[in-house]
Amino acid sequence: MRDDWRILAACVGQENLFLPPGREFNKPGPVSGESKRAAWDRQQEAKTICEGCPVLDDCFEYAVRLQPDIGIWAGASAHQLTRGVRMGDILDLERIRAARRRREVDAHATVATT
Repeated sequence: MRDDWRILAACVGQENLFLPPGREFNKPGPVSGESKRAAWDRQQEAKTICEGCPVLDDCFEYAVRLQPDIGIWAGASAHQLTRGVRMGDILDLERIRAARRRREVDAHATVATT
């Protein structure tokens, strides 16, 4: 894993989408007053940002080692990551990689036809 991966992340400057309001990574904090719908919307937006991230694999490796209790990491929630690591089944990372490959193929096809 590269040491500089965090500064290259697609989420730089948008960290507020990746955690409940008022929380910081790996620091205890108050339970958010965020509604379930607002939380879901925020998490989906964060996961979308992860799909195009150039350091997705580095983030995933970091999250697996860190085992966070909150937040979105490498396109998955902390709960999904923890459960996936325990079960040996990291589907969200594969979903993100597949979406990235589809976009790259579409981009190449568009360039080839113009």
